[in-house]
Amino acid sequence: MSRHQLVQALRVAAIPEDEFERMVESDNPPTITALSDRGTRRDARLRRGHAQRRLSAARRALAALEPAELRTLLDEFGEGVR
Repeated sequence: MSRHQLVQALRVAAIPEDEFERMVESDNPPTITALSDRGTRRDARLRRGHAQRRLSAARRALAALEPAELRTLLDEFGEGVR
């Protein structure tokens, strides 16, 4: 998983679940880019619990990585992550 893909995954995970379901189940589902853009909006609903959702999203994204991908990601970010 590239750094860009990880950032997009975190942004998509920041969308409230009910809104995400409504968007992807619509007749005209948004692209990943559109979902990522929506996940960066700074409205009141996203500010509430924002840190907890981001942490949960990061944990889910990291858990989905293969061991080799995780090592690559940690190498890219350097020693500051460990």
